Amino acid sequence: MMKKLLLLAALVVMLLAVSLIAACSDGGTTSEPVPKDPPVVAPDDPSPPVDPSEEDPFGEPSEGDPSGEDQDEDPDDEPVPPVEFTYTFLGADGSELFSDSVTEGDYIPDDVLVAPSVDHYTFVGWSVGGARVTFPYSPTEDTVFVALYEINVYDYAFVVNGEAELSGSAPALTELTISSAPSVECDHYEFEGWAVNGTVVELPYVLTGDVTFNAVFTPIEYKVIYHLGDMEGKVENDNPDTYTVADIEHVLSALEHPCYGECEWYLDKTFTGEPIEYIPKNGGDVHLYAKWSDPHHFYNEDHVCTVCEEQAEQKGHVFEDSHECTICSFIAANHDYVNGKCVMCGKPCLHEKYDESHHCAECDMPAETLGHEYDTSHKCTICGHEHETRHHVYDNDYLCTICRVAHADHDYGEDHFCEICGRPYGSAEHEYENGVCTVCGKSEVWDGSIADGFSAGSGTAEDPYIIASASELAYLAKLTNEGECSADMYFALGTDIRLGGRSWTPIGKGYTTTEREVVDSAFRGHFDGRGHTVYGLVVNADESAAQEDTEAGRAFACAGLFGAVMGGETNAEVKNLRVSGYEIKFTAAAKDISVNVGGLIGTAHKATVYCCAADGVIEIRTGGDVRAGGLLGGVEDDNRYGSVSACTSDCTITVYAGGVSHVGGMAGYAGFGRFTDCAAFSVIEVECAETVVAGFATGTNAKTVINECFAQTDITCSAGTTDVFAIGCKTGSSFFGDGLVNGIPVGSGCDGVSAGDIAEAVASFGSSGLVPTNGTALPYTFAENASVPDDHEHVYNASHECMVCGKPHEISEHSFIGSHECTVCGFIAVEHNYDPETGKCTMCGEECAHDYDSGVCTVCGYRHTDHRYNPAHICEICGIEHETPGHVYENGSCTICDHEHSPHEYEGSHTCKVCGYTDTSGHVFDSETGICTVCGDACKHEYENGVCTICDYEHTVHNYEGSHVCTVCGYTATDHDYDAATGKCTMCGEECAHDFAGSHVCTVCGYTVTVHDYDAATGKCTMCGEECTHDYDGGTCTVCGYKHTAHKYTAEHICETCGIAYETPEHDYENGVCTICTHEHSPHEYEGSHTCKICGYADTSGHTYDPTTGVCTVCGDACKHDYDNGKCTICGYEHVEHNFENSHICTVCGYTVTDHDYDAATGKCTMCGEECAHDYDDGACTICGYKHTAHDYDTAHICEVCGIAHESPEHVYKNGVCTICSDKHSPHEYEGSHTCKVCGYTDTSGHAYDPTTGVCAVCGDACKHDYDNGKCTICGNEHIEHNFENSHICTVCGYIVTAHDYDATTGKCIMCGEECTHDFADSHVCTVCGYTVTVHDYDAATGKCTMCGEECTHDFAGSHVCTVCGYTVTTHDYDATTGKCTMCGEECAHDFAGSHVCTVCGYTVTAHDYDAATGKCTMCGEECTHDFAGSHVCTVCGYTVTAHDYDATTGKCIMCGEECVHDYDGGTCTVCGYKHTAHDYDTAHICKVCGIAYETPEHVYKNGVCTICGDKHSPHEYEGSHTCKVCGYTDTSGHAFDPETGICTVCGEVCKHEYENGSCTICGAEEKWDGTPAESFGGGSGTENEPYIISNAAELAYLAEFTAAGKAVYGTYFSLTADIDLCGNEWTPIGSGYYTESVYADRAFGGTFKGNGHTIRGLVITSAEFEYNGETGRDHASVGLFGAVCGKGTEYAVIQGLTVENAVITLSVSEKDSQTAVGILAGMASSVIMEDCVVSGSITVTTSGRADVGGLIGGIINSNRYGDINGCAADTVMELTAGDELYAGGLVGKASFGKMTGSSAECEINAEGTRMSVAGFAVNYGKYKTKAESCHSFAVITVPDGRNIKCDVFMPGGGDVENCTYSALSAVNGEAAESSSGAVAV
Repeated sequence: MMKKLLLLAALVVMLLAVSLIAACSDGGTTSEPVPKDPPVVAPDDPSPPVDPSEEDPFGEPSEGDPSGEDQDEDPDDEPVPPVEFTYTFLGADGSELFSDSVTEGDYIPDDVLVAPSVDHYTFVGWSVGGARVTFPYSPTEDTVFVALYEINVYDYAFVVNGEAELSGSAPALTELTISSAPSVECDHYEFEGWAVNGTVVELPYVLTGDVTFNAVFTPIEYKVIYHLGDMEGKVENDNPDTYTVADIEHVLSALEHPCYGECEWYLDKTFTGEPIEYIPKNGGDVHLYAKWSDPHHFYNEDHVCTVCEEQAEQKGHVFEDSHECTICSFIAANHDYVNGKCVMCGKPCLHEKYDESHHCAECDMPAETLGHEYDTSHKCTICGHEHETRHHVYDNDYLCTICRVAHADHDYGEDHFCEICGRPYGSAEHEYENGVCTVCGKSEVWDGSIADGFSAGSGTAEDPYIIASASELAYLAKLTNEGECSADMYFALGTDIRLGGRSWTPIGKGYTTTEREVVDSAFRGHFDGRGHTVYGLVVNADESAAQEDTEAGRAFACAGLFGAVMGGETNAEVKNLRVSGYEIKFTAAAKDISVNVGGLIGTAHKATVYCCAADGVIEIRTGGDVRAGGLLGGVEDDNRYGSVSACTSDCTITVYAGGVSHVGGMAGYAGFGRFTDCAAFSVIEVECAETVVAGFATGTNAKTVINECFAQTDITCSAGTTDVFAIGCKTGSSFFGDGLVNGIPVGSGCDGVSAGDIAEAVASFGSSGLVPTNGTALPYTFAENASVPDDHEHVYNASHECMVCGKPHEISEHSFIGSHECTVCGFIAVEHNYDPETGKCTMCGEECAHDYDSGVCTVCGYRHTDHRYNPAHICEICGIEHETPGHVYENGSCTICDHEHSPHEYEGSHTCKVCGYTDTSGHVFDSETGICTVCGDACKHEYENGVCTICDYEHTVHNYEGSHVCTVCGYTATDHDYDAATGKCTMCGEECAHDFAGSHVCTVCGYTVTVHDYDAATGKCTMCGEECTHDYDGGTCTVCGYKHTAHKYTAEHICETCGIAYETPEHDYENGVCTICTHEHSPHEYEGSHTCKICGYADTSGHTYDPTTGVCTVCGDACKHDYDNGKCTICGYEHVEHNFENSHICTVCGYTVTDHDYDAATGKCTMCGEECAHDYDDGACTICGYKHTAHDYDTAHICEVCGIAHESPEHVYKNGVCTICSDKHSPHEYEGSHTCKVCGYTDTSGHAYDPTTGVCAVCGDACKHDYDNGKCTICGNEHIEHNFENSHICTVCGYIVTAHDYDATTGKCIMCGEECTHDFADSHVCTVCGYTVTVHDYDAATGKCTMCGEECTHDFAGSHVCTVCGYTVTTHDYDATTGKCTMCGEECAHDFAGSHVCTVCGYTVTAHDYDAATGKCTMCGEECTHDFAGSHVCTVCGYTVTAHDYDATTGKCIMCGEECVHDYDGGTCTVCGYKHTAHDYDTAHICKVCGIAYETPEHVYKNGVCTICGDKHSPHEYEGSHTCKVCGYTDTSGHAFDPETGICTVCGEVCKHEYENGSCTICGAEEKWDGTPAESFGGGSGTENEPYIISNAAELAYLAEFTAAGKAVYGTYFSLTADIDLCGNEWTPIGSGYYTESVYADRAFGGTFKGNGHTIRGLVITSAEFEYNGETGRDHASVGLFGAVCGKGTEYAVIQGLTVENAVITLSVSEKDSQTAVGILAGMASSVIMEDCVVSGSITVTTSGRADVGGLIGGIINSNRYGDINGCAADTVMELTAGDELYAGGLVGKASFGKMTGSSAECEINAEGTRMSVAGFAVNYGKYKTKAESCHSFAVITVPDGRNIKCDVFMPGGGDVENCTYSALSAVNGEAAESSSGAVAV
């Protein structure tokens, strides 16, 4: 057993640090590579390997080797044990790899152990003792072999786009990095990092093999920003939000919205160009704008879409020329007017109705007149307001104060003053005509007199006597009562008769009795009232009026208008007469009297009464009998010849009688006769002993016939017989009303029909006509059997039936001819009867004043057709709208409304596209543009020196082409026009000699140098002087070359300014501070002293011990400790490295430790040496940490002492025993020897053969057999591989085989050699012996092998007979390779049938056979891949292509090279796909060629021209210079001064004026006067022919000085040649002084001043110079443009043709004894002529004294009787306050004489004071008569009330006013005022 070796070999460990600096290229550098944790390696052994012994230690034992089996053992020789050495192999990390032993002298082979591989290291050999050794190796002692490795070196490269930016090699595990990103930039890609094998790795990268770092560029992800407009947030957008240039083209999805449809995508928000389909991959963020279709929303009335629920922007309705909302189709029923125009349909309001404030009720627009304008009915013609006073209220002018209508149709009262307006007729005397005053309409009031005759007539039927007055009617009564009236006399009323209430004597007397007729004095003739009325009938009668009948013993009296009407042979007649308001009283106490009273006739006999009416009161008091009726008192029995028809009565009858009373509403007593078509209304009260009362009439014996009559009555009767209709009469078909008797409704006892009331009677009368109303006589139809003469005069009622005879008129309907009065019956229709066809009244023909509604008159129904449309197409007459609201023009005029279209809209022609009007006047070219303003045609210019002779267009964009003469218009430019972009003249190309003058813009040409031109010496720009913002490199500015010298170094000794490094980076300290950078060194490094070894700083504070180390932190000196119980009392150091020397007390510091301090290496206490009683855990003592090493392992290799497991759980056997645990190996494993290959144990017991194999089971040796009959007698092996040698007996073992064993190779028996008789059985292998015949034996008939039956693979050799088998083939066998027959060689007639392989022979043709017509292969049909080689004919197949095939890269045809005629969409040609890049942008930055938009729509100007599109910027925006701040263009044309301001409109520079004749010769500005007078006039000598010239303010001021010097006298002339602005400077009036009777103002202006129509502005006066007047004792001042203007007598001072505009005069005078004359033109004037002068402005005067203030002149002194003011005007506002007298007038304040003609004043005067005269025009002063002729004023005056205050809107004071007017709007103290001067209001 090998003894256990416990020798541990020392490990020689070397750390190899390899620092490699890789070469850098192109700026890429690597840091120093440092390998990670290199393995332990040994250097190569330089010594040669040791030669092994010639004897092979691993071969067979040599002779004499005692181990050989054949060596005889000498039992007497004791064997010498061999010397063994242990050898151990250690890995690089010191771990044991293998251990074994070797006998001394033996060799360790080189393949005993393969060294383990170490990552990134290469094994190079083994070392012993640090020296490399070679194998085989024979140790001479126990040996440790340590593996040797070399670190690998790998190549690396940093590659960008296939090219290495940095490459090199470095040791493994080097950390590689690169200091910068790749130098190559890739547009639209960003560097992501370096990738190894496709994966981006982080740097530094640990090198573990050859590696290539590829730069990885990631496409930059750009944003796609979608602008959806109104659809933002309303639609889903599934388009990508980002893109990269590497993306595949993304087709943009068209977004959809239910109302907006699909969108199209554009690259600009103006949607120019074509829409795009793909997201453009041009790099950069992309803005895409969605263009939506016009939305088709379906809005409800809330303007919310019913489809998408989107709220319209306009929530309110929107109307455009109609009432239908353009958003929601809501239709507004009514107009909505704004400013009189409907905001919906645009139609103007017709203002059909105004409210009372005169605002239109429809549109609220005010009427032109806000005050009411009343018509004659006092209804406002504007708003319809009815004045509260309906009647006219007339003023003194007899104009209605309400409607301002002069009363024309005067209604004169009896005093002949109009009862309406009060105007007198002129004569108070009545002017009667026909009894009526023609003035007042008063009927001649009867005075009781009786006329001497009648007005006219002869009394015949044809010519009746005309009774025209009451006196004439009285004359009739007188004539009748005297018996002079005969039956053949005719009378007619010519007028109404007013009896005036005088007591009337009835016409006629008489009576009848049964005995006699007393008729001599009765009315017996014919009386025709002709429809007239007798008013005021009063009869007061008594018995004196009675006629005594002595025979009868009674008296008879009759009363009425007529007393008695009695006929004879012919009936007396009364007709067509009305008696209204009669009052009849009859009083007779006698009982023997019979009284007959009726309103019309007292008693009638043989009389005809028709068409008569009477109303009134009858009162009778008598003791006798009474017959009383409303119309007739009594109708005598003989009246059977008479009749009463068509009559009415309305009466109140009161009867007190002692006798018998017959009372009726119509007739009191009707003894006989006929009543037809009559009506009676009555109230009857009777007190009588015997009474018969009826509502209509009473009678006897039914002799009276009442037919078709009506009665209504209220009867009060104490006794007697009563009936509401009739008593004792034959009533026939009559009617009666609901009468009352004594208050009780009763019926009638007569024959008749109760009608109930009048209404029912009217309905029941039927054809009888109309029922008369109370008091009105109307025509009625007489009964058919009326006895009427045939030749009577027909009188027709409304039914056109004769009221006399009852016959109908031949015209049954009313007949109106030119009037409303029926020509048949006289019926008057009140209202018009309009014919709707004509609109005219069918009666009078008058046309209706139509009131149209929708074109149809609401009055007459006339439909208006002849429309006259206004421009709104609304008929001006009927208001109907034309069906076409828009104009329909024909040759410029609307065919509907005649509206002439203007302005015309011409587009490309001279015919208006709107109205068709053709302008034939020719082109009207705009001189600015040269384009015809009518048709837009451009003028074909014909230039002459730059100006077109046709259109006056001035050519401005000149084309100079190398010279200063424009090649287009011939204009020659004298100055260079430099291009600011190039600095060269744009005309001739000459370069400017620049003058930058402190800026980068050349002051000459505007050329701008964008980069500075620095002077390297100063570092400043040579142009603008600006100092360079240096970018230093190496101390020198890379920008300007300036070398920086005043360095200020940082702590790194880098100059803060220029970045240059100091010559040494080390600090040069002096006493702790660097003398280079002033860096203070810290922390200091002290070494052995208190002075810093680096900076020299000395620390004098003494030692500073570190209590941890006891060493001074400054100098490093160690403290000389003085310990106290382990701690130094000097430095505080605690002693820790105690020296206990076999005890627990430190011998150094005396520190005592109570516990043991075990040494983990020995397990003993380091202080006292006592060994620990170990308690092991995992091999280490838990008490002392001692690690147990002398392990005593059990068979599980667990140390029985410490419990630790051996590093190897497997046994390590040596000679059968484990070297770790002494375990004996069993069972042994032998292999080739009797030594166990596992444990090395050697079995010496001999071989143990296996009888099966004959091999020793221990060592594997084969038995050397000794066979007996086939079986080994040694090992028992049975022999099987016999050797028969030509017999059937084995020559080796003697074994005998009876059967043949054929060898299949030869077909012979392998034992005896006998050949087999074969049986092939359809194969070439014999079924008996397995012999194989390799060649066929063919049968020529079949061509098949006779053995296997296989057919011959024939060889026909040019024929069809096989040369091998003789077989003959009749058909060809084609070879597909050659297409020929494989037998005979004949070529196939191919049939390819759509492929290149022949269907007959299989022959394949590789090349196509193209047909030039189709370009396809004739065999396979495949199309040729053409090669056109510059033409459209393929050089391969001849095929011709007619259409181009464009290459999208070049845009050219890939065949012929012709370039495509591109049709771009989104920058890409839709024809060839070519992407256009050489863009030619228009002004919208849309490429003119491809339509794509430039990335920015804004112009990028350079010298006025956009560098993108060439747009010339206009208008330029200059700010402080003549270079446009927008485009850089420099205007070299010089300043453009504004003549108003004198400031250049280009650069803002103020003009340095050079004035000439009042205007600047540079800018044209008018010279502003500074208040300084000139020293002379502008020219002239002061004569009439050469007047002094005044052309500016200074010269006008000189005139004031000239006048003050007394030089402006009569005969001196002055002429104003220009408008003058006094600029608000305080003005000194021209001329001063005052005028009295004896003193003339000798310093006043006395000459002639001609303004020549010029204007003076800016007149301001705020002070006045006073002069004392000894005569008046006052201080005088005259203020105005002229102070005092005075002539002498007829030597007039003259001012003509001058306007003073907006003057301001403000004076404040405190002196009480002062008199101030103020006027804008002149303060005071005398003997002056002023013509055609106009002034305006304001005058404010506050004075404690007197003042004369006028708009034109303050005061005209009395001597001005020699002068005039003609055609002058003043418009002023005056604020005046005076403590004393004040005279103020709109034109002249105080006018004491003179004449003013054709002049006017408009003024507003507010005056305060106690004594004043104020006038709208002028105040006439004193005894002098100032004359005003044809003058006018308009004044608004405010003055206080007072006794001494006079005011007139024209001229107070008694002036002579002729043909003058003043405005009716003039007012005094807010109220309309009249002038007392004789001026007329207008």
